Amino acid sequence: MSSQYWKSFGRSGGYVLFLVACLLCAEIFIRCIGHHDVDGNFYIRFRKLKPYSLPLKSVREKVTRYLATTHPSGLYDPVLGWTPTPDFCEPNPGYCYDGNGIRVLNAGQAFLEKPQRDILRIAIFGDSFVHGAQVPFAETWGYLLEQAFKKTGLQVEVLNFGAPGYGMDQALLRWRQTGRGFSPDIVIMGFQPENVSRNVNLLRPLYYDVTGIPFAKPRFVLAGKKLKLLNVPTPKPEEMAGLIEHVTDWGLLPYEYWYRAEDYRQHLWLKSKLIGLFLDRIENGIPFFFGLSYRRTVFALGREPAKMTLAILQAFREEVVSSGARFFVVHLPRQQDLDALVRGKELPYKELLKAVEAFSEVVRPEDAMARKAREMTVKGVCPRHYSKAGNEIVADTIFRFLQSEIGVSIEEVGDRGKSQDDIF
Repeated sequence: MSSQYWKSFGRSGGYVLFLVACLLCAEIFIRCIGHHDVDGNFYIRFRKLKPYSLPLKSVREKVTRYLATTHPSGLYDPVLGWTPTPDFCEPNPGYCYDGNGIRVLNAGQAFLEKPQRDILRIAIFGDSFVHGAQVPFAETWGYLLEQAFKKTGLQVEVLNFGAPGYGMDQALLRWRQTGRGFSPDIVIMGFQPENVSRNVNLLRPLYYDVTGIPFAKPRFVLAGKKLKLLNVPTPKPEEMAGLIEHVTDWGLLPYEYWYRAEDYRQHLWLKSKLIGLFLDRIENGIPFFFGLSYRRTVFALGREPAKMTLAILQAFREEVVSSGARFFVVHLPRQQDLDALVRGKELPYKELLKAVEAFSEVVRPEDAMARKAREMTVKGVCPRHYSKAGNEIVADTIFRFLQSEIGVSIEEVGDRGKSQDDIF
């Protein structure tokens, strides 16, 4: 063969060797910046790469700690999955609950079940964005909303039924179990988009294995046009490790949206973390290091998560209206949603929000939050949950909405003998 051929072959071989060296360096780099958890799952920051391992050891550790804690901030609940601990108060960061697990300003504060005639009662439901995680109670949007009304001379009390980690299904169940008995005039449900994924979850550690809540939760399925409740009573904490260990034998596993047997198979090619990360990018369609990984298709209107979300919110609204109260939804965007808006992009769940607006009024504070984020950075508004600045915007938007949009007839906001002039 000619010397020209060997020179060409040598160049090609050099390119191949260079490519292999680059891939090897990338593999080493990924392994260096990532870490394994106690169950052997490999993470790059918050991103878990396949193949997954069942979170058996972590669940055992968390349940053991929970059972050994004399007075935890959250309790196992056979209907709700978990609930804020009644009559609990932790000074830092200021989580206090009354005897019904409603978040309050100070220890010893309590709400009468029957509201007073001259006080407008608002009840808010949802997850940690409603509860006001990571800020003192006086900086939560529920409390700030109450104070805004009081400055106008109107006597208002806002009852915060929010709970960390809740799906919209648990919020509806909390309304049924506790909230309805307090006869609110207005009910506000928080729409935090990640809850769409929670609405089709049964075993929280399978959905989010770094959670501090190692419990199971109820969920609804559609039986015709009606909601049917599954997994109640929920498994007790001491049963969770055994359930996770033998999850493939669990009768309700087909209803666990976030378990796919294929994700746990130990394929030879997945020994490469570089391939694992590449496949994760393809499946999730979101940038590296962006935060909690989940399939963007959950927001598609034809998929089960979105269908369940709409069914739950419709049922919630119907029950609230039947009780004589007004129902509203408030959109509570996350950090990545605000970042998208600041960069001029659309929300990935905008069609789902439109579908909610087809049957319920929705308060939309995201534009005001995005403007504030441009002034002080996205993390200044929502470091993970809302800062005081973020909560102030939500409270102000709801306050203005209620002032301008609530109808004049007291029959529309509760039947306790008030007139419209007594309210707004």
